[in-house]
Amino acid sequence: MLSGIAPRDELDRQGIDIFHEANEVGCNYQDHVGAPVTRRLDGMQGLYGADRGLAAVKNGIDYFGFKRGLLVSNLLQAGACVDTDGPGLPDIQCNFAPFAPGAPGAQPLPFHAVQVHPMTMRPKSRGRLGLRSKDASDAPKFLSNALGHVDDLDALRRGVRLVRRIFEQMRLKHNVGEEIWPGKDIDSRVGSNNLDDAIREHVRTIFHPAVTCRMGPMPIAVAPQIS
Repeated sequence: MLSGIAPRDELDRQGIDIFHEANEVGCNYQDHVGAPVTRRLDGMQGLYGADRGLAAVKNGIDYFGFKRGLLVSNLLQAGACVDTDGPGLPDIQCNFAPFAPGAPGAQPLPFHAVQVHPMTMRPKSRGRLGLRSKDASDAPKFLSNALGHVDDLDALRRGVRLVRRIFEQMRLKHNVGEEIWPGKDIDSRVGSNNLDDAIREHVRTIFHPAVTCRMGPMPIAVAPQIS
């Protein structure tokens, strides 16, 4: 953009001469986002406290001395890709993990817990990057626009319903206690009007940001395929 390759309105706003008008530069940001359904563990231990004190020392000895134990794991003990809408392609990925994230930007919860984390696999929301000024040392403007497309919210809504059903299966329901999120006050049945607000407050990035510049064979792509 600073070199004059960007959407025209972005360059005009900053008084930068246009070298090449490219309307998809900075305009196609996308990311996987999720909302982890979290339950306390009842009579079992997860990973709470495993990074402190004697537990941390033991984990270090197991790893460096014997290449075993907690540190040989990526901590996501299982996963599933699920078609929740019926077209035959998975739209939700679930990760299973024995630890409890807090709210977005907050510390992990201070007790043993388990989460099953539904997240969007094929997000339709698109964010953008833009210039704050003509100064290359200034950070860019950024709009993630997570859940900006209604289909992404629909997918997470179905994902939360699915995970709640998973937690009610016989092999799990007797090992988990209180639901931390969404919580007993949030009704996820079809027609409920408070689940959407809960998802919007709790949704977070899965750290898969990509594609601020559209690429591919289409004419509007930043780098169209040459045959």
